[in-house]
Amino acid sequence: MQGHDHTYGRGGNETNGARVKTKSGPVYVVSVSGPKMYLSGFESWMDQAAVNLQLYQVVNVNHDSVQYQAFTVTGELYDAFTLKKEKNNTHTFYDRTPAGKPIQGDLPPRYLQNMDSLEIKEYQTRFQQFKERTGRE
Repeated sequence: MQGHDHTYGRGGNETNGARVKTKSGPVYVVSVSGPKMYLSGFESWMDQAAVNLQLYQVVNVNHDSVQYQAFTVTGELYDAFTLKKEKNNTHTFYDRTPAGKPIQGDLPPRYLQNMDSLEIKEYQTRFQQFKERTGRE
């Protein structure tokens, strides 16, 4: 977990940067809690992302599992997963993101005022590609 990127992203990757198809390695999370935020690059390792969204995290560690939840400042669940340790010392990843939860990726007016049309188009293209890659809206 890392909390200084001023954006939100969650996913996994191999040591060479390739995206993991099945979650058997670590899960990476970067988050933001304060009002200073940056745009997301919707990087290839990300399975979940958010722009302009303040979040806090709750992590529960048990003898055989880690449960992670990210909530908005109004208490709405935005992202969640569970890692469960199996008897053979592997772990299983369970994505608990709320069904039908849209990705928070729309830019607020204050961002749009400081971007030219090319920057806006590039951002919208990255966001659309992320939604298509993850199969989420």
